[in-house]
Amino acid sequence: MDLNLLTNGLLWIAVAVLVIARQFLPRAIRPATMIGLPAVVGLLGLRALATAPPVSAAAVALLAVNLGLGAGMGFVRGVTVRIWEDPARGWMMQGTLLTFACWLVSIGLKAGLALAGHEQLSATDVELLIAVTFGAQAVVVWARIAGLLPVPAYDRAG
Repeated sequence: MDLNLLTNGLLWIAVAVLVIARQFLPRAIRPATMIGLPAVVGLLGLRALATAPPVSAAAVALLAVNLGLGAGMGFVRGVTVRIWEDPARGWMMQGTLLTFACWLVSIGLKAGLALAGHEQLSATDVELLIAVTFGAQAVVVWARIAGLLPVPAYDRAG
């Protein structure tokens, strides 16, 4: 096993854990973070993918399914976070218990796909999955702020 691959994979997992944990604290919605994190991590993942592309059709299919499920779960999580406008701090967000449940499902799906495909954890997969899932979540949060999506009951005033 390549120690560099293991170290990079563990580093990205640690970053993901910190970002996930932070989602449950009330925080201001910042475009640089919501757009910047997925963009930077996605570019790193694409660069890594270009240097070490999947070697078989099954690996390509597994990566595509993995990224599709990541995007889908990101969209679902985007609906589950609580958003509100604070007069002093602007738009705010905080994860809910439903958001936590969605994270557990996301992680379970990732683990299930890895086991089903008998694939080793790839730093490229982790980078791309982080970019896609957080990017999808950000799109939904921004759409909710813009009024393009219905507001869930837990976000309504009163």
